[in-house]
Amino acid sequence: MRSWRWYSKVLFALLIAAFGYYVWPTPWTYYQLNPSVSAADGPYATSITEYGSWLRVNRFTGRAEELSGYRGWHGKRKR
Repeated sequence: MRSWRWYSKVLFALLIAAFGYYVWPTPWTYYQLNPSVSAADGPYATSITEYGSWLRVNRFTGRAEELSGYRGWHGKRKR
């Protein structure tokens, strides 16, 4: 078995570092919010907005954002 040359070790380390920085771990965790009962008191939603929405939470800061079809990700106000 041939040993690794110094430049292949450096290239491998750079690839691992790039993967660690850009891909893992992602700061966001995603949740799909689904209402259990629709506004019409039935088991099915009556409009597309009642099917639920996506919420993402930053694991480091705790900031929550909701996905909107028109505005994209926007900040979620605390209730």
